[in-house]
Amino acid sequence: MKKFKRIKAYNKKYREELEESLKIINPYLIDAFTKYYGEEYKDKITDVISNIMYTFFISEPFLKVLNCYGSDISKHDKRVCKYYLKYLHACQMDELDKCIICSSLEKEDLLESDFIDCLKTNFSFYTIVSDDEEKSFYHAIFLSIFSISLKIIIHEINHAFMTEVVAVTKNEWITPSLFIYPECEELFNDYITNKIISKYDGIIPYALKKFRYVHKYEFYFSLIKKFYDAFEDVIKESIMIKNFNLLWEYAGKEDFYLFCSLIQKYYLQDGFTEEEVANLEELVLRMRVHASSIIPEDFDSYINELESLGYRVRKLGKDL
Repeated sequence: MKKFKRIKAYNKKYREELEESLKIINPYLIDAFTKYYGEEYKDKITDVISNIMYTFFISEPFLKVLNCYGSDISKHDKRVCKYYLKYLHACQMDELDKCIICSSLEKEDLLESDFIDCLKTNFSFYTIVSDDEEKSFYHAIFLSIFSISLKIIIHEINHAFMTEVVAVTKNEWITPSLFIYPECEELFNDYITNKIISKYDGIIPYALKKFRYVHKYEFYFSLIKKFYDAFEDVIKESIMIKNFNLLWEYAGKEDFYLFCSLIQKYYLQDGFTEEEVANLEELVLRMRVHASSIIPEDFDSYINELESLGYRVRKLGKDL
């Protein structure tokens, strides 16, 4: 389209800028994930991060957000956002061709309807793409060019580690969630992302610092902090060895399912009370009692926490 002749140049600019940024941060990402999950998993971490398939696309929802609320971005970038928005509205090409800037995936993979729907509604997302010939799958991350940051990249990469493929049907991969519900998994994933970022000790290219987007996940971190602190090591191991039963057994399946269902409820109702937080913390303490029978060294810290909350604790038996 002659009217939008600058689009090709903009696409080239952003593609080169972002591809170069990923090359720069890749070794630092491997190092940060290794520091978080443990040196014993370095080979696995290196393999996953080095083989992720990236797709850069234009996100109309995010362009609209920036156009209305992007007060912290430069005037030039805001003009480019408006230009892309006009292009998307006027473009007669199919959804895929006008949205995708570049991709490591084959076009037939991108044509799957789920991807096209996600491109219309998401700023970034992680998925798996099957290789029918090899009977295997790829980790694929889709990133909107106007919402890419170091945090978003780490968040989406961590989804790759948190995804366990347990079965394959004719049409789909079966991938249960460690935290049962999508909302609960997103909260824990974002919380873990912040922990990994704290281990990142490298260059952050300007392309990954231009736009800052704070998701509402952070508002809900207080709901999961006690559980994370109590089960951090088990969470890490469950993710790395792809054995979700490990965490479920340590925490106690019934209480863990209840905990995750309450997190989902509070997230979807868009808020929570102090009483609801207190109820969750009581539930976490109950799960720690269950875990103490499996991890005896955690029992003393559990007793100390009970006493700090004002409970009177009597120890019965010399082995306690």
